[in-house]
Amino acid sequence: MGWNTYYDQTAGRKPRQLLVKALDEYIPADFVETRHQAADIGCGSGIETAFLIDRGWDVLAIDKEAMAIRRLKASIKIQEHLQTQIAPFEAMTLPDKIDLAYAGYSLPFCHPDHFVTMWRNITTSIAKGGYFVGEFFGERDSWATNPEMTFNTAVETRLLFTEFEILFFHERDSRGQAVSGDKHWHVFSVIARKLGNQTE
Repeated sequence: MGWNTYYDQTAGRKPRQLLVKALDEYIPADFVETRHQAADIGCGSGIETAFLIDRGWDVLAIDKEAMAIRRLKASIKIQEHLQTQIAPFEAMTLPDKIDLAYAGYSLPFCHPDHFVTMWRNITTSIAKGGYFVGEFFGERDSWATNPEMTFNTAVETRLLFTEFEILFFHERDSRGQAVSGDKHWHVFSVIARKLGNQTE
């Protein structure tokens, strides 16, 4: 199944619950109400990008698929708060300080050879007091035999956040549906805040 088919089949879905939960429960209202910079890493067709813009964020939407960026631009009526970048994980350029890095089910698609460098790029770019929201795939996921993807244990996932306070950590280890059909999901969902204050 190609990415364009995936975008067609998921068009119209609601923003992912982890991002909604982060903004509603973990990121303070006064933080959200002041316009800040977010990066949507692996933005796909841009449902979460549009949601963040509606919530008052400036968003840099990044995806390696040009079709994803074209679809995103076509869906955003007012684009003054949107920037886009077509790049794979290992070549993306992030601003010096972002207040929110969102990666919805995207980072596992980074090749293992590039994962450490990519993750360092993300964590370095997040400002002190900023947030990471996203998912990682575990070693029992149905797709864990794919050598082009990255999978982590629960311990490995937590160790990625030595510079952060983990605010929410949830493990899903169950059968379920993907757009491609039935699969076993082993997913770690994380909301974390980078240690320190924005004024530092």
